[in-house]
This record gives sequence, C-alpha cells and structure tokens, in this order.
Amino acid sequence: MELYRALAYLIGPAAPSRPELAAALGVIPLTAEQRTALFDLDLPPYASRYLSPSGEIGGELRQRAAGFFQVLDLPIPPEPDHLASLLDLLAWLADGEAVGRQRQTFRHLRETLVWEHLLPWVPLYLSTLVRVVPGGFRPWCAELSDAMLGEAKMSVFCRAEVLPVYPPVDWEASLQAVASQLLSPARSGLWLTRQLLIDLSRSEGLPAFGGRVSLLAGLLRAAPLPTLQALSELAGEWSAELRHLSWLGPIAEHWQGLADRGRAQLLRAVRGGPAGPPKERREWLRRRTAE
Repeated sequence: MELYRALAYLIGPAAPSRPELAAALGVIPLTAEQRTALFDLDLPPYASRYLSPSGEIGGELRQRAAGFFQVLDLPIPPEPDHLASLLDLLAWLADGEAVGRQRQTFRHLRETLVWEHLLPWVPLYLSTLVRVVPGGFRPWCAELSDAMLGEAKMSVFCRAEVLPVYPPVDWEASLQAVASQLLSPARSGLWLTRQLLIDLSRSEGLPAFGGRVSLLAGLLRAAPLPTLQALSELAGEWSAELRHLSWLGPIAEHWQGLADRGRAQLLRAVRGGPAGPPKERREWLRRRTAE
C-alpha cells in the first residue's frame, strides 16, 4: 500500500528529497533541525520507547519487532521497532494480501502486526506529536491516524493482552530514578515531551537545557510541588483525551487506567506522600526532593 510507504518515508531516516510524496499528502517536510528536535529529542518514534517499563529504546520490544521480520524471512532493518520500519512492513503485508494466493495468511499477519506492534502505541503517539509538530506536518499525523482507525475497523482481531501492567512509579527510589520512571509511559501513564518540560522549567525560572530526565529531575528538586501539581493536571487531561480513542477498545482502557493510576499517585505526592500525619508527609516530600 503506497500510502504507508509514503508515510514511512516522511518519518524515516533522512533520504534524497522526494517532494512529490509530501505534496501528495499535503505535508510540508520537516527541516533537519525540526527532525532532530522532534524525533531525536522530543518524541522518538520507537515502540520500545513507549511500551517498555524502562522507557528506553531497544531491548525486548525491539527484539519482538525483529522477530516479526525474521518469521517472514525478510531482512531485519537496523531499527525494526521504528515506526517507519513497521509501516513499511505493513505495506508489504497489505500488498501480499491483495495479490497473493495466501490471502487469509497475509490478513492474519497484517492484523497481528497492527494489534501487537502499532495500535498499542501509535494512536497515543500521534495525539502527543500533533501538539508539538509544526503545522505543515500535521496532515501526516491526520493521515496516519485515519489509517490506524481504518485498520482497527476492518479487523476482528484484538490482542489487548500484549499490554502488560508494570509496577507504578516507585516514589521511594532516588530522585533520578523517579524522574526516569515518570518519563516511561508504561509505568506512569504520562506522555511527556521534552518541550513540555522545557516550558515547565522556564515557568519556574529554572535552566531549560539537557535531556528529559535531567530536566524533570531538576524540576522535582527545585520546584517539587508545582511540578507534581502540573503533572497531575496533565494526567487528568490525558485521561479525558483518551476517551476520543475509545475505538481502540481494551487498549484505550489500558492506557486510561495507567493515566488514572498515575494521577492518583501524583496527587498523593502533592499531599505529601504516603498516608500519615501531616508532619511526616512533609518530611517524606523533603526527603524525596533533597537528593
């Protein structure tokens, strides 16, 4: 399916310019600087970044994606869990379903790829990306969002069990570890961009440079209560927004549960931590933010 190949090309590694693809989708291509800001620093388009408990790129999620290519006896791309790689694979399966004699096999493989490797994170990724992406690239988000909706509607296959529930954020961990866990959507239920953390830092008069973990750790250290309050509000807004993704069924319910759990945790932290007398709660918060 050429739509998926075009969408993959526009988000994939830098390649010779093909303005006809962007024009066909009504997209203004990103500059090199914009690509770096969005896809290297803000929202790297990797399944492992959003579905793993560590929030790090690679690991088991990447191996699972590589396994899909391997089962099909296809060359494994350098970054198999990158969105561009997954969209190229989806296009290959759609072509096989359309012209091959093993249509049912290709249909099953296509549904498996969609429900296990794309729908668990891509619609939420697009909902986050559209907030920070330049306006000229938003048609790309809209096209892919519509395509994912179409894939879900024409499929009767749903594998919600591929979304495990990981332990919540461990507030007894070090400040750096707490920041890292908050930045893992699979742990906290939050989808936090670097630009959002920069904006929060500037609003508190703090330095706004460095990676996401250092930015969030700095906020928790220097302005814990405003930061926790802001994050709890964001979790509430995100939970409400997930209602628009109800077509994802159990997947949307899974993410909404994570967002609600994360908001409850954050509100407890705002109030001073674990249950106990107010003085002890204040001491807990002081310990959590004095590292």
